[in-house]
Amino acid sequence: EPASGSVYAVEPGVQGLEPLAFKG
Repeated sequence: EPASGSVYAVEPGVQGLEPLAFKG
């Protein structure tokens, strides 16, 4: 599984909008 999938799960507020990778 790609790491991006995990990132989305971390912040439901950003789910499907912006992965944490984009923020930091």
